[in-house]
Amino acid sequence: MIRPLLTWARAGTGPHAATPPPGNLLAVAKGPAFAVVVGALLLACGGSAPSRFASDEANHPLVGKPALALGGTPIAIGASADSRPREPNAYAGKVVVVDFWATWCEPCRQALPKLDALAAKHSDTLVVIGVSEDDDAAEALPFARKLGLQMPLVFDDGKKAASLWALPPALPVTFVVDRTGVVRGVFVGAEPGADDRISAAVEALLARP
Repeated sequence: MIRPLLTWARAGTGPHAATPPPGNLLAVAKGPAFAVVVGALLLACGGSAPSRFASDEANHPLVGKPALALGGTPIAIGASADSRPREPNAYAGKVVVVDFWATWCEPCRQALPKLDALAAKHSDTLVVIGVSEDDDAAEALPFARKLGLQMPLVFDDGKKAASLWALPPALPVTFVVDRTGVVRGVFVGAEPGADDRISAAVEALLARP
């Protein structure tokens, strides 16, 4: 397996950097000036299914373990209440993608619609849950509506989910969870090719019974 090397910046700049507002808990970003070198997405050939993918955070503590609860406050985009579950364990038998994002994160603005499209493509077998890391839930709703998001959304009250899920210090952070509820990959950022790696991980899990 190729082990990824991550180099972080305290104040990244550039098209793939998410520069947070002052005081935000996720106050670290990455950009071209501070490269993130990642290994290719590798799948084991033959034998039993691999316990993890080679992703941006292959050594993340949740990889290979059951996905945790998200909690938080549901964000309803439509005029009526959205009763869809916001917890990964509510979707047993489906692949689940949990994406942590924020309105101040420009890479998130690019990544979220792609994840929404991926969920629409596999509507019977894949669910994407978006988790807002904004400081105010009121900021997330107009942002989600402007992007036309259809995924179930939740506001992370007090950054509790961010702590439980051990978020790396950057956004977006995308967790890929298999049909049994186990985290198989963690992807950080939205540099070119990130969506392809996430899609490849999802497609691989969807191909498994």
